Amino acid sequence: MKKADAVRSQLKVAELALAERVRTAYWNYYAARQTVLVIAESRASLVALREA
Repeated sequence: MKKADAVRSQLKVAELALAERVRTAYWNYYAARQTVLVIAESRASLVALREA
């Protein structure tokens, strides 16, 4: 029984680690996407200002 409990514990640790990595990857993607959007808006504003 102790071996099964140890395996379950290791599985839970792996599950939590994977969930953390997925959350981190998502937020890194979100931050990168927001950065791209801000840069695109800034560029459009600069182009409009230059043409004015």
